[in-house]
Amino acid sequence: MEQRNILRIRNGYLTDLNLKVEPWATELVLKPGHECEVIAIHPSRRPSVEVEPRPSGLVVTVGGGGGESYELWYDGQNVS
Repeated sequence: MEQRNILRIRNGYLTDLNLKVEPWATELVLKPGHECEVIAIHPSRRPSVEVEPRPSGLVVTVGGGGGESYELWYDGQNVS
Protein backbone atom coordinates (compact mmCIF):
# COMPACT_ATOMS: atom_id res chain seq x y z
CA MET A 1 0.00 0.00 0.00
CA GLU A 2 1.35 3.43 -0.97
CA GLN A 3 2.69 5.47 1.96
CA ARG A 4 2.96 9.26 2.15
CA ASN A 5 4.77 11.67 4.45
CA ILE A 6 3.71 15.33 4.20
CA LEU A 7 5.87 18.32 5.14
CA ARG A 8 4.18 21.74 5.18
CA ILE A 9 6.37 24.83 4.99
CA ARG A 10 5.12 28.40 5.44
CA ASN A 11 7.33 31.39 4.74
CA GLY A 12 6.93 33.72 7.71
CA TYR A 13 9.81 35.94 6.60
CA LEU A 14 9.46 39.29 4.83
CA THR A 15 11.73 38.06 2.03
CA ASP A 16 11.67 35.13 -0.39
CA LEU A 17 12.69 31.71 0.93
CA ASN A 18 14.59 29.39 -1.41
CA LEU A 19 13.60 25.72 -1.19
CA LYS A 20 15.41 22.81 -2.82
CA VAL A 21 14.03 19.23 -2.92
CA GLU A 22 16.69 16.52 -3.09
CA PRO A 23 17.71 14.18 -4.63
CA TRP A 24 15.86 15.72 -7.62
CA ALA A 25 17.40 19.20 -7.24
CA THR A 26 13.98 20.80 -7.72
CA GLU A 27 14.07 24.46 -6.71
CA LEU A 28 11.21 26.71 -5.64
CA VAL A 29 11.06 30.29 -4.40
CA LEU A 30 8.55 30.57 -1.57
CA LYS A 31 7.17 34.11 -1.42
CA PRO A 32 6.53 35.78 1.96
CA GLY A 33 3.26 34.60 3.52
CA HIS A 34 2.90 31.68 1.09
CA GLU A 35 3.15 27.96 1.82
CA CYS A 36 4.06 24.73 0.14
CA GLU A 37 3.85 21.01 0.81
CA VAL A 38 6.48 18.42 -0.01
CA ILE A 39 4.77 15.03 -0.16
CA ALA A 40 7.17 12.08 -0.06
CA ILE A 41 5.69 8.92 -1.61
CA HIS A 42 6.83 5.30 -1.43
CA PRO A 43 5.01 2.24 -2.78
CA SER A 44 5.27 0.19 0.43
CA ARG A 45 6.84 2.00 3.42
CA ARG A 46 6.71 5.45 5.00
CA PRO A 47 9.38 7.61 3.35
CA SER A 48 11.53 9.96 5.38
CA VAL A 49 11.64 13.73 4.93
CA GLU A 50 14.54 15.74 6.35
CA VAL A 51 14.95 19.51 6.45
CA GLU A 52 18.31 21.25 6.54
CA PRO A 53 18.44 25.02 6.95
CA ARG A 54 21.21 26.71 4.97
CA PRO A 55 22.13 30.37 4.49
CA SER A 56 20.61 30.19 1.01
CA GLY A 57 17.31 28.67 2.22
CA LEU A 58 15.99 25.20 3.07
CA VAL A 59 17.02 21.84 1.64
CA VAL A 60 14.37 19.12 1.92
CA THR A 61 15.61 15.58 1.33
CA VAL A 62 13.19 12.75 0.55
CA GLY A 63 14.56 9.30 1.34
CA GLY A 64 13.86 5.91 2.77
CA GLY A 65 15.83 3.28 0.90
CA GLY A 66 14.94 3.78 -2.75
CA GLY A 67 11.79 3.81 -4.83
CA GLU A 68 10.57 7.17 -3.49
CA SER A 69 8.88 9.86 -5.50
CA TYR A 70 7.42 13.17 -4.43
CA GLU A 71 4.88 15.87 -5.15
CA LEU A 72 5.51 19.56 -4.59
CA TRP A 73 2.46 21.76 -3.99
CA TYR A 74 2.61 25.56 -3.90
CA ASP A 75 -0.46 27.50 -2.80
CA GLY A 76 -2.68 24.52 -3.58
CA GLN A 77 -1.24 23.74 -7.04
CA ASN A 78 0.96 20.77 -7.94
CA VAL A 79 4.20 22.23 -9.34
CA SER A 80 6.28 19.04 -9.41
